[in-house]
Amino acid sequence: MTFHRFHVELSAEVSQPSSVVTVGPSPKTLAPWNKKIHRRWIFLTYTECPLEHEVDFVEGLRAMLKQNSLASDRFYGCCQEYTQKGIVYHVLLHLGKQVNWKASHARRVLLVSNSPHESINILTPRPGQVGNFIESHVKYCEKVANDNCFGKRPSISAAQEARRRRKWVECGQQPTNAAKRAKIVE
Repeated sequence: MTFHRFHVELSAEVSQPSSVVTVGPSPKTLAPWNKKIHRRWIFLTYTECPLEHEVDFVEGLRAMLKQNSLASDRFYGCCQEYTQKGIVYHVLLHLGKQVNWKASHARRVLLVSNSPHESINILTPRPGQVGNFIESHVKYCEKVANDNCFGKRPSISAAQEARRRRKWVECGQQPTNAAKRAKIVE
């Protein structure tokens, strides 16, 4: 099971915001405008977040979602404390609509605090792997937080998952890209 991975970080040493995007299992640096986020579900990891209390983070997350007209109640996450890194927040987020963002724009939209040091790792599911993506990240959050997670736990029924898999198989069988796009839109 593989996932797309984006890492967007703002460097405090430079006057202009700079972004670094890492994709795939072997990190390689690319310009942020080369990669786009085109999904409904994303998994975010906030590192170096100045919000030390989970309640403050959740309030900031809700405010950010509301400000950007995104579904404000469709997230599930946890807080993880490290001795050297500090507090790290992991959030599985359903955006409510499929977005088409450049990685640099996603970083600006998804910031919870106004800290220039806040770093966000963004993971997106591969096509046809949404169910596995959701399930694995829900399990990860529950494992990290010992079932002490915040937000609403997402669930995908077996029937929904079977329909999604059938649809992706049918899309793959279409002869042209235009036919595949039309099948996806159905």
